[in-house]
Amino acid sequence: MATFREDAEEFRKDAEEFRKDAENARQKVKEGQIGFARTMLQNGEPIEKVLSYTGLTKEEIESMEDL
Repeated sequence: MATFREDAEEFRKDAEEFRKDAENARQKVKEGQIGFARTMLQNGEPIEKVLSYTGLTKEEIESMEDL
């Protein structure tokens, strides 16, 4: 039978793993948004449309225009 301390440590480890998984998922979403925005910009879409479709900020999109 596990002690309270052991249970707490296991919970902490599970929470840290969940946090890392969530961060990785957010990063993958951001990479997808950037890729989609890049394609839209390369196809001549206006920034306003890219903003609306991707959820990126204007600053993020403007920094990509040079790419």
